[in-house]
Amino acid sequence: MASNQIIKINEDIYVSTGETTQEVLGIRSQVRVDGTVKENAVAVLGHVTLGSSATVQGNVFVLGGKIIQAPGSQIKGSRVSIDPGLKALEKYFYFLAPIVGGFLAALIGASILLAGLGFLALAIFILIFLEGSAYRTQKAIWADPLMSFVWGLIAIAASIPIMAILVITIIGIPFALAGLAILFAGILLGLVAVGLGIGEEISNRFQLKLKTVWSGLLGMTILLIIAAVPIVGDIFKFAVSCFALGGVIKTRFQR
Repeated sequence: MASNQIIKINEDIYVSTGETTQEVLGIRSQVRVDGTVKENAVAVLGHVTLGSSATVQGNVFVLGGKIIQAPGSQIKGSRVSIDPGLKALEKYFYFLAPIVGGFLAALIGASILLAGLGFLALAIFILIFLEGSAYRTQKAIWADPLMSFVWGLIAIAASIPIMAILVITIIGIPFALAGLAILFAGILLGLVAVGLGIGEEISNRFQLKLKTVWSGLLGMTILLIIAAVPIVGDIFKFAVSCFALGGVIKTRFQR
């Protein structure tokens, strides 16, 4: 039996023997695979356990847990496990969650809501002078949206304590500001790439022959409209920012 992506929060995931799924993501979940995962198996604040009949054709990534692999199981891609201690990481996650949310809301709100015309001007600049980078980022996000989201989430969560430590040391304030600028630039490039992808999808569906700049502006206009919706817009901005930053990271470090 084949299924698409399995994404669960606070609920364990089980891929049984003979079952095939495209991709698995568990957040505060235990992931057990006895069947086949065609792409990636990811657990955040949980473990990934592979039975003897399990096959993961992509990568296995665990943040705040362990990879438990039985003899006979197969991982055809990379195996990455970051485990500083599950309970400690969970407390750390809950402590940072409101900080990350507020920080990201301010950062993205400034770029796509408050900046307004300034944001569109920067986007046009990127679409004209950094068209190749925008396309590469868009392709990276579209090729593997789940891992783009995961890498973006990790980068945003990790940046908060690092910048806080730099600010506390006083002498590290310039480095914190530089890091903030780099983070902003990465998210901005990623947002333009997402907008470009959305604009081209619409252009292709309605058989419109739009140049790159106009496709990008069409997609970003849609992003702005959704981002302006109360509550839903905040959740949307957070999610899109993770996809955007994750796509940029993939193009820079996973060539």
